[in-house]
Amino acid sequence: ALAFWLAFRRAAIYLDDIFELGQVHIAERFIRQAVFASRYDVIEITEGDVAEKDQNSPIFLIGGPGKVRVFLENAALVEKVGGQPRVLGPSVRGRPPTGEPHNQGRTRFGRLVRRDQRIARGREDGAVLLEGFERLRSVIDLRDQVETLSVPGRTRDGIRVKVDNLQVIFSVRRDGQQPTLEQPYPFNPEAVKTLVYGQRTDGETA
Repeated sequence: ALAFWLAFRRAAIYLDDIFELGQVHIAERFIRQAVFASRYDVIEITEGDVAEKDQNSPIFLIGGPGKVRVFLENAALVEKVGGQPRVLGPSVRGRPPTGEPHNQGRTRFGRLVRRDQRIARGREDGAVLLEGFERLRSVIDLRDQVETLSVPGRTRDGIRVKVDNLQVIFSVRRDGQQPTLEQPYPFNPEAVKTLVYGQRTDGETA
């Protein structure tokens, strides 16, 4: 038992040093999940980021094995050990990100919300399994993004002009897909890779 404990402890300290965690107990949780197949942690991706309560999870800091719940307004890109990317679309519909009230009665949307409430209480999973050391690389917000700009310039006569409160609305490329109740934010997975890695193909942008 002592030899086992020493090996476990040294492995956790080594892992903590490699990933520069500064928290050996997180490395210990990772080892328990990866080696002994104990109950996996679950992290949630919502509002364009990893939920604050999950930012000390070994899944977020080290990688899989573990589970990820991606709520409807997000897409996530994870990388395997060899660097191969995988795009995770929404696996949980969740409540509307705007927080606006919706009819939760007999409508189809109401049934979806009640289903996601059951997921939150642990009655259903609604999560994607990550492989060993598969790590979260980036989270993309699929909702329309709005930027307000001020653009200075000059006319052809050399007169200074300035445009204030210029609003630009953009989103991840949707390729003509129409929003539906089950997928209100359709997206092209290749566009997500383009955003993360800064690539451009055939003169197109993400």
